Amino acid sequence: MARSVAREIVDRIAASALLIWRAPFTARFRGGMLAALGVACLFAFASYSATDPSWNTATAEPPKNLMGGFGATLADLGLQSLGLAAWPAALFSLLFGLARAADADPDASRSRMRLKALAAWGAVLTLAGALAALAPPADWPLAKSLGGFWGAALFDGLSGLFGYVGLPGAGIVAGLLFLAPGVVKLFGF
Repeated sequence: MARSVAREIVDRIAASALLIWRAPFTARFRGGMLAALGVACLFAFASYSATDPSWNTATAEPPKNLMGGFGATLADLGLQSLGLAAWPAALFSLLFGLARAADADPDASRSRMRLKALAAWGAVLTLAGALAALAPPADWPLAKSLGGFWGAALFDGLSGLFGYVGLPGAGIVAGLLFLAPGVVKLFGF
């Protein structure tokens, strides 16, 4: 008896939480938060310093990042993982957040918006893969390529596969294959 009452309470709480989550106001609020995160990322990336304290840099110096310690960690995480492709990722976050916050009927456009966001993240990853094909300049402050560790992993995997089957110019082919969808989505938002 007590178990069925507890289960009914949990079911009602879950149904209420789902209603709140799907409410237009909540969807717009989440869009605003995503846009704010995009702006924070842009400021953090713009003021990135490899010597700022973060998850992989220990220092007693205060962060130079415009967003403080949070921004230093955010910039390090974004740029280490996606390299220069972190910039369009932040821009996509800003644009999708604004679109969601300004949407007159967020529930009606939910599926379409999710598909567009999935395509945008795919473009960011392929762009990171294409950037990994380029040699970083001598003063590049990060350990991995211009595409970060995700871009390097994608590029190394595809160019390694092409090299294994004996395709000449495997690295060039892999870089171009990653570049095409990334650029198309980036400029065809």
